[in-house]
Amino acid sequence: GSRHRRQFSRLQRLVLPASSKKRVAWDCLALLTVTYDAFMIPFVGAFEVEMGSAMLGISLAVAAFWTCDVVFTFFTGIYKQGVMVMSLWEI
Repeated sequence: GSRHRRQFSRLQRLVLPASSKKRVAWDCLALLTVTYDAFMIPFVGAFEVEMGSAMLGISLAVAAFWTCDVVFTFFTGIYKQGVMVMSLWEI
């Protein structure tokens, strides 16, 4: 009942417009991580590079980034027929 509505309204406050500065900064970070992945995945696979502690740490951070990105995407507004939709129910 009302408890669920309060929890939902708290979550609703986390929704960001797709063009917000925070979301654009996140997307720029995504561009960097996808560039890293595009280079490192084939490189490590082709040359059987041993993962040192630094490379392992970066790889874990990139994996954590992509996991967070999935969650953050559920809290990003979308454009529907040219109109920004910010409702969690519609995202």
